[in-house]
Amino acid sequence: MHNRDFIVSVYTGMKFNCNRAGVGCENEGTCDPGTGICTCDNDFLPPDCRYKADGCTLGTLECLNDGTERCEGAVPKCSCEDDFTGELCETPRVKIDDCSENEMTVTIVPHGDQQNAVVSVVKINDGDGTAQEFTEESDCFVIISKPEPDNDKWELKINDTMCITQLMDTPETGSSTLNAGVIVKHDGETLDPLDQYIQFRCVFNHELNKTVSMGVTLNPVTATPVMAVTENNVPIVLQVTDAVGDVVTDAKIGDRLRLKSSLTGTGLVFKTFSLLRCEATAGPSSLVMVDERCLTKAASASVEAMALDDSVPTDPKIFVDFRAFKFRNQDTVTFTCTFHMCKGIGDAECERKADCEVDAASSGFGRRRRRSAGNDSSVDLRLQRTIRIVEEHTEKEEQKECPKHTKTPATLSECAGTSEFIAIICVMGAIFLAFALIVVILMVQLRSHRGRRRRRSLHHSNAAMSKASVCSS
Repeated sequence: MHNRDFIVSVYTGMKFNCNRAGVGCENEGTCDPGTGICTCDNDFLPPDCRYKADGCTLGTLECLNDGTERCEGAVPKCSCEDDFTGELCETPRVKIDDCSENEMTVTIVPHGDQQNAVVSVVKINDGDGTAQEFTEESDCFVIISKPEPDNDKWELKINDTMCITQLMDTPETGSSTLNAGVIVKHDGETLDPLDQYIQFRCVFNHELNKTVSMGVTLNPVTATPVMAVTENNVPIVLQVTDAVGDVVTDAKIGDRLRLKSSLTGTGLVFKTFSLLRCEATAGPSSLVMVDERCLTKAASASVEAMALDDSVPTDPKIFVDFRAFKFRNQDTVTFTCTFHMCKGIGDAECERKADCEVDAASSGFGRRRRRSAGNDSSVDLRLQRTIRIVEEHTEKEEQKECPKHTKTPATLSECAGTSEFIAIICVMGAIFLAFALIVVILMVQLRSHRGRRRRRSLHHSNAAMSKASVCSS
């Protein structure tokens, strides 16, 4: 079992894509890295350049499931839709063969030569949306058959509730719904955004002791995280840099920082991307900096600008400039950012717009469009970076006035510290002044007392001299 930190949503289903390992193009066709469809020569037809429209006697086959009769040399063949295979397109590429109260048997027939592929079972954690991936060694599923020269399908028995999500009394009392996901990794253990995810679902009625319904989701429309990628293979790099572009892991409150994201150039098929959401968190506190591709009002005190640098179309970058801040009683800040990646430059879901509510000129990103069903040209990716914040200030920051009204936790913490220091100084000053006043009063009283004693002494002396003078006379 593997708990992954980097989650990507996959929308590929069983759709043909010549970019996948083991697929490619036939008859010297060329794979288009953007569309995943082959460009064919010599009258061969896409998507795989296997068949021609003529050259044989047509009308002899009855192709099922919207299959089309084509020619492979002089032999008529059925060219099937993506989700079907077989001589007459009679076999679904994905199906549930059997389902009971705690296990499923499923079949997957991928496109191309998949002898080097591996499969794993995925369970989605409802609490935090992360994925748990179970390999064959975990013993929660058994491989009954796998692709070989004489066999082109995977057959799995998923037989442990550890890797099956089971919802009791759903959709009705006395029934339970079983959900399990399977990832087909086309290039062995290497994780790739083109790996295929299939979600299997069945409903078992415990009172009748039988399965009442089964279903397969090939193209999830929601942004449910379903596949993990390792940090070494993640298609986007997220960094926190300083004003000169150096990566930082520590910063002082008020430092000018930048969240920088760019494509890694690892040979993947994604050409551009957009930043959907970015949230700063520490313990129970959080601050949403970017939402729906726009800066938020809540973060306006710290976040200064967001910009897309597409001056080099093949190397786009997104920057979020902000002042370093921290949450009260927390020493670190974690930035969690969700990106949307597109395979084609100019893709509407990654396009630059300017209809944000907060400073559209500086952000340049519009509200996210609703994804259409069956869209397989894009995926979502969530990344995190954590930095440590220290409460040291430059002379300029120490001299600045604290704003009277702000929602930024760092500013509140900074101003609170400054106010406490000023209060201590004021109290110490008041004590010193009071002590000095007491000393002055005591000194004045002491001098006054000495003066009175001196005057009395002089008076007595004069009186004595006068008396002596009278006596002598």
